Amino acid sequence: GAPLTVDVRWQSHYAVQRVELIWNGQVVETLQIPQGATVGALTAEVPARSDGWLAARLSSQVRDSFYQPLFAHTSPVYITTGIQAPEVADAARFFDQAIDGALNWVQQRGKFRNAQQRQEVLALFKEGQAVYQTLRSV
Repeated sequence: GAPLTVDVRWQSHYAVQRVELIWNGQVVETLQIPQGATVGALTAEVPARSDGWLAARLSSQVRDSFYQPLFAHTSPVYITTGIQAPEVADAARFFDQAIDGALNWVQQRGKFRNAQQRQEVLALFKEGQAVYQTLRSV
């Protein structure tokens, strides 16, 4: 698909030193502002070759009253192209394997009122796992 032109604009009480544009979990554009800026913009071209999500993240060297660095992160904007992102299969593989570990824990160590309750929990995990197994093969 054609690249997307993305505009990120901010206005902050505190100086922002770093702006990142994120596509499907990967930083695809970074703007460093060593002196910091309370107002600014970042425009970037993002290749949208598949379905995905886009977000912006800002960070500052300024710290709050708990001495934590200040930052901001937008909610994702979802882009649909009709082509599944390659990250989907990787994520599905990860969760499929994680559920295998959870199933093992439920079978070996989980404490339940009775065997029926254990089976109900196992069935829920397996139902979720089936979704990820389908996504792995798409």
